[in-house]
Amino acid sequence: MSIGNTFTTHASTDNHVIGYKYSLLQRSLASVYLEIKKSDTGEVVYTASEWNPLSPPYFSWNGKYKSSDKCAPDGLYDTKLYLMVTEVTGPYAETVEPQSIRITGCDRVEITAPPDNQDPLDATFATNFSFLSTSSILARAAYNFHGSATDIAWEVTAANGELVSGRIRDADPADMRGQLLLFFPAPPEHPDYTPGTENPSDIRYRRSTALSYRITARLGNKSDANTITQDQKDTIIQEYVNHGITEPTRTALREIQGFGDFTRDDVINVPGSPRLAYSLILGNPAQLAQAIQDEYNRLLSDDVQVVLPGSTVPNTVIVRPAPVNINTIGTPVLDTPPCYPSPDIYSCDDTYGTIIENGQEIDVIVDGGDGIAQTQVYRGTHFRLQLNSSWRNPERNEAVGSTTPTSRHQYGDAVDLKILGVPGVSKAEQNCILKTAAQRIVGISNVLAEEGSIPHPCNDNRVDHIHAERN
Repeated sequence: MSIGNTFTTHASTDNHVIGYKYSLLQRSLASVYLEIKKSDTGEVVYTASEWNPLSPPYFSWNGKYKSSDKCAPDGLYDTKLYLMVTEVTGPYAETVEPQSIRITGCDRVEITAPPDNQDPLDATFATNFSFLSTSSILARAAYNFHGSATDIAWEVTAANGELVSGRIRDADPADMRGQLLLFFPAPPEHPDYTPGTENPSDIRYRRSTALSYRITARLGNKSDANTITQDQKDTIIQEYVNHGITEPTRTALREIQGFGDFTRDDVINVPGSPRLAYSLILGNPAQLAQAIQDEYNRLLSDDVQVVLPGSTVPNTVIVRPAPVNINTIGTPVLDTPPCYPSPDIYSCDDTYGTIIENGQEIDVIVDGGDGIAQTQVYRGTHFRLQLNSSWRNPERNEAVGSTTPTSRHQYGDAVDLKILGVPGVSKAEQNCILKTAAQRIVGISNVLAEEGSIPHPCNDNRVDHIHAERN
């Protein structure tokens, strides 16, 4: 005598019943039924009974059955069933071999969205789960349970120890139960814009805390949790959201690069200020700085050789500036010193002079009286500028003391440049030449001569940098 190995599920109206299984005894019409139920405490309960259309019962059972209670990945129980069935009318009893069955109803809940992304990497920007405080986040759970989807309870908490980053708003459904949960992050509002004092210990120089949420779905005594955390790109963009200014796109943020004389390190390291907190940047400030420096050097070497050195031309202009009016000074600026490149006070008497041109007095170099031109026009020396500020994330822009919450530094299309000295050219002339060079690159209205954030005329000795921006 043996139990057949075919098990058939019977329907039930009891929500706690996972399934009815039966096997037809091969020597009679009797069937042994195994009922597998879930108790209110979540335990698996097995009961068995015999059904036989004939009377009295011809078989009895001793209830030897066992389950591994192991949940398989597909949500089914792997179960071994042992039944000892005794034939009442016969002289013997027989133990039936274990029967392997699989039954539905495993308590299982799995979050299928959003993906688990607790420690997003820069190398996976393209696939990182992206969100801001303005983003709606849809959480979804797959489940296998005898109850209904409303038995799924959701919980959203801070995942990085920062309570503020765990707040949410506008949860739908409001009771946070069901297979789906829609919510918005709700970090605290950013404090009013307060310019700093360039204090290196100002926490606004540091990388902002990324929003991070641990999303948990519970079903009975089972649960699943995924963590979502802003990657570097979203952490940067969140600063723009917090400051209420135009947000850049993720694709606009890129690795920091140098250009020409201005290295990557020049962009990262601002003299007297902490390094940039991020490894990404907007715009290409190094390229803008190089364009302005090239024009600055061109203006520094645009004097005109009127008479060739060695010529005998008494009382004649030897070198004059190019006809480029330098900002604020209002006249062309002479870049070449007398007797350049090897002044010899014993053999060269060329000197500064002036001429009147279009009502303007212009500095020139003239013969000193010996009638021989001995000054060669200056050409080609490469004068560097110092990059004092390039891209600033909004928190840094506030920390450095910028009085402009919408500063173009925050978009990488503004630079602050400092002169480093040019022999024979005064500080005022250098700053005004630099301002003129910058205006020729980005436009007259987009350049300021500044002391910190205070504007001055470019020939004011308080000026410590020239600010230039594209818009």
